[in-house]
Amino acid sequence: MLLVGDGINDAPAPAAVDLGVARGGRALDPAAHRADAVLVCDDLTALPAVIALSRRARRLVVAKLVIAGAFIAVLVAGGLCGPPTPATRRDRV
Repeated sequence: MLLVGDGINDAPAPAAVDLGVARGGRALDPAAHRADAVLVCDDLTALPAVIALSRRARRLVVAKLVIAGAFIAVLVAGGLCGPPTPATRRDRV
């Protein structure tokens, strides 16, 4: 659920919803602190752009975490297998 408010009479409401947006740069401090996002301008046409930007940022973070996890898995697998030592090499006669 998304709630957009100016903070005059709805300061506690952004804490109770999934996504709270405080509207305007003059939003009261309690509303701005409890909201997930603060729109600096009073123009609500910027809200879809903010949502699209946050979805893109989330996709990038998830992609970076997947890449980092794969890299760590390769390093751990390499560390467990380890390089061949003289005692484990089979090319000795």
